[in-house]
Amino acid sequence: MSTRAWIGLTIAGILSVACDRLTPGVDEERTMATDVRAHVSGPAASNLRDGGFRLAPARAPDDVAIISTAQARDLAAAFLRTWGHSHQPVWESQRGAPINVGTLRLSPETYFALTPHARFPDGYHRALRRAYGPWYILHFRDASGPVLGVAVSAHATDLRIEDGLVRQPEEGGNYFATFAVPLTSHAHASYHPLSPEEAVVQVATATGARITEVPILVRRAGWHPLLSLWHLTLDRPVQVRPRRAPGKADPAAAVAVREIYCGPGGALFIPSPSQAPSIRMAGTRPPPWNAGPRVDGNVELPRRANFPVDFQEVESEAGRGQ
Repeated sequence: MSTRAWIGLTIAGILSVACDRLTPGVDEERTMATDVRAHVSGPAASNLRDGGFRLAPARAPDDVAIISTAQARDLAAAFLRTWGHSHQPVWESQRGAPINVGTLRLSPETYFALTPHARFPDGYHRALRRAYGPWYILHFRDASGPVLGVAVSAHATDLRIEDGLVRQPEEGGNYFATFAVPLTSHAHASYHPLSPEEAVVQVATATGARITEVPILVRRAGWHPLLSLWHLTLDRPVQVRPRRAPGKADPAAAVAVREIYCGPGGALFIPSPSQAPSIRMAGTRPPPWNAGPRVDGNVELPRRANFPVDFQEVESEAGRGQ
């Protein structure tokens, strides 16, 4: 899905009207993490607690303020109360099964996905800055496991919670993005959540290498925030090649890498050889409300140093044929 299409869907979704109030509980106990001790070394090993990682705290990438992890959790819970029933038919279609939104509980894990884009310029509709900025990734669950993924824009500093419901300003949009966790494998199976510990086990098993640095979650440019990728650094080079299409010959030779990105569903990626220095888009400059037509103009948004925006899916040579 392109960034432009995703922005349009998100703005439309946030304008839904709430009919009921829900009171989802919050799991206070930390979910048992996948034990990764056999797959890590160096700083990754020294930042483990009970087999799980102590991730870096959320920080604003520039001078634009962000909400805290606690605020993101409060907003996610308020979002479910505000729009849960109106969104329920869409979520049930994505999941392939009924969802009882009134019984969902917020999982204890909250992940901060960094943005590969530089600071969005001032003077444009603030929904654009939210779309291209960092996001918090959360999931709601029931007794069977994760049910609904909810991403909250880290730039949602102008949202308010009143009487347990979300109140947004006129210049709103791109505060939340959601997708239900499918029960079965189909076109949207990649929306199954992936913890940093699961990403480490996936990559270590596929390559035979250990992970040396604490995983970092990175937005995949132009994709849904819930499809962000875990960046993993390996203790040695490993051979990978672009993933083969069924029934076709290998499209390219294997390459040696020491960094791999792992996404939902366990898919592996490396940065494409060529990286665009920036992306170009149409920007909207909002005038004072009801004071005249909007003025549109093109925006050139640079890429942050050392953050790729283009990826290719790969498979490990060590795991080929398995």
